[in-house]
Amino acid sequence: MNPASALRIDTMMRTLQDTIMPAIRDDQPLAKEQAGLMLGHLAALQQQANREHAVDDYCQRLLFKLADALLELGAAEESVAGWLAELDVARKNLEVTAMGFHLERILACSDTSSAFKRESTKALIQYAEAHTNMGRAWFLPMGFDGNPKELPTVDALLAE
Repeated sequence: MNPASALRIDTMMRTLQDTIMPAIRDDQPLAKEQAGLMLGHLAALQQQANREHAVDDYCQRLLFKLADALLELGAAEESVAGWLAELDVARKNLEVTAMGFHLERILACSDTSSAFKRESTKALIQYAEAHTNMGRAWFLPMGFDGNPKELPTVDALLAE
């Protein structure tokens, strides 16, 4: 028998909370703090249950959307034509790491038109904002975000 991950996490949380944490002496504040952090991480894992692939897919879709925008915007840009061609090949072959490399090269090129710089910057900011918001929403259960009420939930972002 192989117990489900949710049951295993629940068991670990109960063990930490009911057995380990009460056994830590008061003169061991670091141990108490670390046990509390561990409990928080387990709670976050429990809330995120099996959504890692969906979040990864979401982030990849964002990257593909940025690539599509740059491929369209850069069609008349001679200085980035080679990188755009390589980006297009990487995109068609679903080579995400290579896409990231080519996107960086294209965005770092300073020898492009003002219109390309302006519009590619807008596309990059849209990508960065969406990617950052997913990361912030993903780690909301940890309680680290300074403004959690401004964020949509992971489920809401995935539904977009």
